[in-house]
Order: sequence, then C-alpha cells, then structure tokens
Amino acid sequence: MASGAGKAAAQPPGPGSAVNGTAAEFANIEQELYDYQMHSKMCKKIAQLTKVIYSLNMKNEEQEAALQALSQAHHEELHRILMETCHEGEGSGLRTRLLGLQDSLDEQQRAGAQVQADFECFRIQAEERERETEVELRKKFEERLQAAEEELQEAKAKIGAAQEESVRLSKELHKAEEHIQELDAQCEGLHKAADQEEKRREEERQREMNRKRRRRR
Repeated sequence: MASGAGKAAAQPPGPGSAVNGTAAEFANIEQELYDYQMHSKMCKKIAQLTKVIYSLNMKNEEQEAALQALSQAHHEELHRILMETCHEGEGSGLRTRLLGLQDSLDEQQRAGAQVQADFECFRIQAEERERETEVELRKKFEERLQAAEEELQEAKAKIGAAQEESVRLSKELHKAEEHIQELDAQCEGLHKAADQEEKRREEERQREMNRKRRRRR
C-alpha cells in the first residue's frame, strides 16, 4: 500500500520548466522585424525625396542650358542686327526687331530667374521635409524601442517570478511526497500492529476454549 501511494505521486517539475524563455525570444524577433520595417520606410522615404530633388536638378540644368543657348542666340542676333544697322542705317524696322528681341530676352531671363527661385525654394522645403521625416521616424522608432525594452523587462520580471513560484511549488510537492511516504509507513505499521493484535487475540481465544474443554472432561 505504501509503495503504491508513493508511485502514484507526480514527479516534481524542474525549476523554471513552466517558463522557458519563449516570450523573450518572441520579443527579440518582433523587435528585429520592427527595426527592419522602420529602416525600410526611412530608406524608401529618403529615396523618394532624393529622386524628386534629382529630377528637379535635371530640369533646372536643362532650363539653364536652354536659357544660355537662347541668350547666346539673342546676343548673336543682336550683334548681327547691330552690324546691319551700322552698314544700312537705323531703320524703324530694325529698331522694332531689336527691341522685340531685347524684350524676349528679358522675359526669358525673368522666367529663368523665377524658375531658379522656385526650384531653390522647393529644394529647401524638400530638404526640410526630409529632415522632419527622418526626425519623426527616429522619434517613433526610439519610442517603440523604449516601449519594447520596458515590455521585455516586464516579461523578464514575470518569468523570474514564475520560476521562483515553480521552485517553491516543487519544494512543497517534494515535502508533500515525503509526508505521504511517512503516512504510508505509519499506516503500514498500524496495519501490522493490528494484524498482530488480532492474531494474539485469536490465539488467546483458542487457548481459552481449549482450557474450557479440558475442564469439562
């Protein structure tokens, strides 16, 4: 009976067997995934802004080249007209043509200056947006990282508490098993004593019956 009760008792779990660190590993994997996603977003945003600035730079260079070519053509045309004027005299038609070309050149230069100013303004705004975006993403990343670290510390604390509780329960279970074994041993001793007492009483009854039979004879 004692051996049966001892074998029926469950074996105590090892310290910390209920919590094996899976939560911490999952937190690390989740944090790495979030870092990768944030890095990808930042790279994508910066690449988009860089592409826009590059495109505007190309357009600005093309505009400057066109203006330079137009200015050169105007200067050549003006020089030709001036040469013709020197040879033929200042006719009203040539003066009108000269003034028209000068007005056209001035208009093109004003348009080019405006394009350059607009581009410079946009470039400054784009760079500012890029810096603001980077700062915002970095701030969100740092906030998320801090929150993840706090969650990790909280998870570690819970794991530590669970491990301590597991150790405590394991010790209590071991003590309970020892107590059960002691009770089994006591029960077995009591059964043996009861059997011996029953046997003694039976023997006493037999002796008493034998004495009575001998007296009757």
